[in-house]
Amino acid sequence: MQQKNLVLQWIRQCTPATCRCIGDRIRSQIEQAQAGEYEADGPSMARLVATVLFVECAEDLDLSPLELHGLLEDPRRQCMEAVALLALDWISRAPDPRPVHGSIRSTQWNCPPVS
Repeated sequence: MQQKNLVLQWIRQCTPATCRCIGDRIRSQIEQAQAGEYEADGPSMARLVATVLFVECAEDLDLSPLELHGLLEDPRRQCMEAVALLALDWISRAPDPRPVHGSIRSTQWNCPPVS
């Protein structure tokens, strides 16, 4: 029997304000990584996001990261699964990025009209 993903359950119950704070923290970590504040072989963006989610989840549940790690069967898999599913959720709700007929973007890229 597969264990439920505690990290994903936690993020899905977060308030919009909490989600914005988590998003800000993730953006900050990504900016630090892009500014070269991590070693060249530092964590991938997905792992960086997964780590932030893990730490934020632990803190919100009033646990240390080590305590949360002990509660999860496979913390790395659960965090990466949460990142992947959140990305899919975001993609499925994102506005259509295709240019609208007659817009600057459609003429700039010679895109055919959207039917």
